[in-house]
Amino acid sequence: MPQVPIRWTPANTPYDEVVHYSSLLTELAHLGAKSVQELDPMNDWVFLRVRSQKHEIMVCPEKDFMMIVVQDPNVEERKTEEKV
Repeated sequence: MPQVPIRWTPANTPYDEVVHYSSLLTELAHLGAKSVQELDPMNDWVFLRVRSQKHEIMVCPEKDFMMIVVQDPNVEERKTEEKV
């Protein structure tokens, strides 16, 4: 499966950065799928979620594409701090 980003937001995110995330996360997702198959060959993975202090990453494989979401898990905290 080629790692070609189809759409991303915000639109001003540099394309090189989007491709970089795409390639790294696709590799991580394939390693996760391989691990699931080794643990239980009867199961397939349907969703991967990784959270750190800086990013929350969600990967959902579909037949023809892989949906990858990278978001800031601290957005609500920042909004609250800005109001105060």
